[in-house]
Amino acid sequence: MQRRAAKEEVNGGRWIMNTKPVARNATGHNVDENRRVTPERMLLDTVDRVRRMREGRAAIHIHLSDLHPQNKSEAHLRIALRLLESLVSGYRCQTFVLTNDDIVILGKDIPEEDAAVVLSRLRAMFSNDPLTQDDPGDGQDPFATWYDLEHDFDRFSDLTHALFTAGEERMFARAHGPPPNPNP
Repeated sequence: MQRRAAKEEVNGGRWIMNTKPVARNATGHNVDENRRVTPERMLLDTVDRVRRMREGRAAIHIHLSDLHPQNKSEAHLRIALRLLESLVSGYRCQTFVLTNDDIVILGKDIPEEDAAVVLSRLRAMFSNDPLTQDDPGDGQDPFATWYDLEHDFDRFSDLTHALFTAGEERMFARAHGPPPNPNP
């Protein structure tokens, strides 16, 4: 429902009335139309709340967007989420499926061994994809990244901001088409 918000402003010594239409949510609060609810926005908001209570918290970023196109079907995503259910429900984690199909899991006191078992099952599901087989030699797993938020919070926060920005750009491109090519 839209209502007009009346706001008096001083403009050069005169009072004027601003009657810009304002969207309201079901509880009657103003909704900022520039703050679309996206998985990236929800992740960013959650990470901002976790900032104050990092102890024992961890995050897992599963890079499904880097898989080959034949491994990115909706069915693959549903199966991947089912494989993660035991971890998510067993440790009361929050799951975020991003607009690029990456999955981010946030939880408290998640044993790395349990996460490794679930991730190995997930990796086996995509065993024909080079992403699950590549070892870049730098100790980084290209398929999934583990963050201990007590120590890696700033790095994870930077990642969530980058994911949010990329998600906003994807949503804008979906709504308005790709930006014009400056060099035709």
